[in-house]
Amino acid sequence: MTADPERDLTWRPATLDDVPALARLTNAVTVHVGGHDLLSEAALAQGMAGARGALTEDSLVAVLADGVAVGWCGLPPPPANGSRLSGYGGVHPDWRGRGIGRRLLAWQVERAGAHHAAAGATEPWALHVPTMDSDPGHARLLARFDFKPVRFWFEMLRDTAAPVVETPLAEGLTAVPYEPRYEDSLYAAHTEAFADHWGFQQRPQRDWRSRVESVNFRPALSRLAVDASGEVAGYVLTNGYQDPARLTMAVIGTRRGWRRRGVASALIARTLHAYRAAGVSRAELGVDTANPTGALGVYERMGFVRGLSSTTYGRAIG
Repeated sequence: MTADPERDLTWRPATLDDVPALARLTNAVTVHVGGHDLLSEAALAQGMAGARGALTEDSLVAVLADGVAVGWCGLPPPPANGSRLSGYGGVHPDWRGRGIGRRLLAWQVERAGAHHAAAGATEPWALHVPTMDSDPGHARLLARFDFKPVRFWFEMLRDTAAPVVETPLAEGLTAVPYEPRYEDSLYAAHTEAFADHWGFQQRPQRDWRSRVESVNFRPALSRLAVDASGEVAGYVLTNGYQDPARLTMAVIGTRRGWRRRGVASALIARTLHAYRAAGVSRAELGVDTANPTGALGVYERMGFVRGLSSTTYGRAIG
């Protein structure tokens, strides 16, 4: 390709009409860095339609004359009283090295400043951008914009056919699949479980609900530990993507009063059995390497091994 980004590209906000092109672009980037959780058009459309900010203000896409998207990014505002902005986006592998990534990242930094000013914030905020460690070019670009590594992550993998370490559920708890009647208690449990986790920002329940209403969510293959009153003590929420042979334990949490009692391990074991019964061969999850609850060790004891790694880069805004 010899097209010139400034002459031959249109730069504009993303719209829902761009969903097919942006899904193809996002999946091309995922494959390029060695990932495998490919995004469906339905999931992307749902996420864009429910975006916390306005797409017209909080997204930017670079498009060829024939409608092919070669780069895009977004930067929604933080939740009320939040101070952390999370950027997303990417450049098609065939179009890297042409200044597209620089323009997108510069736009994100500028947009972050606009969010900070609009909120009337008096203290600095943090702008975070994740990158796979298998993508050193992206890390170099972030460094040019004064981003520094601030957090490290592992992808964890496991064959469901491997033996499962059976862990009894703590007395007084029962494991059940997710049902909408548990939503309020699950939201409260999640808020409590993640309050001491790095980067956590509490969101209104109406925003958090998008997780259990996502087309990626698999309620029948998620597991909750509930007490006799129906209160949620711990949970494993499952997501599925385009490969039906793989499922992701997208969120795992235990309320503080139930920690150190094997709740997470017991739920993971039951979730693995559910995956195997459903014909799923590979289980995945992600973990913060500095998780204060010792989650990395729990997952390794449950038979998960490290796969890809990633780093969150950050810089101050305002």
